[in-house]
Amino acid sequence: LPALEGELAPSSLAAQAGDNGKFSSQGKDVLLVIGHSESLGKSGFTSIVRSVQQSLVQVFQETQELRFGVAVYRDFSVGKSSVSVLSLKEHPMQVIDFLKGELSQTDLGNPDPALAVNAGIQAGLTQTGTQAPSEQLLIVLGDVGNHSRQDPSQVSEDDLIQLLIKHQPDVFLR
Repeated sequence: LPALEGELAPSSLAAQAGDNGKFSSQGKDVLLVIGHSESLGKSGFTSIVRSVQQSLVQVFQETQELRFGVAVYRDFSVGKSSVSVLSLKEHPMQVIDFLKGELSQTDLGNPDPALAVNAGIQAGLTQTGTQAPSEQLLIVLGDVGNHSRQDPSQVSEDDLIQLLIKHQPDVFLR
């Protein structure tokens, strides 16, 4: 899978999307998978939301042909609400409003359990309304990686690999 490197600065999303060779900004899906776990902390999530807000506003000014979907993951100890999903939207304010609502989440889980990052990626690819295969940019921001990889409740790496093969997104990890 092609990987995109570097900072998610306000203008870099559009620039990197075009430079990759596969992903163009015409009518494509940008899937944001964002960590909001206890280990990341509220200030870390607030910082990510602020950066995403600035980036979305900049990108929307440059092109209005992108759709944005969001999956926010927390610790597995939260249970059924370990992932929140926003289906694909064409206007960034809908994404920003969703993320601001996520700022009020207080039950983030235990400080060092398995994270629901795999479940977040799965939800981003399967619950946002994007179709496979299509040109997608999958951006994973936050506390990437599970603290406890043997947690039986997590989405297996094999299942995740199959989803990535099916959807074939460009991937940006930060």
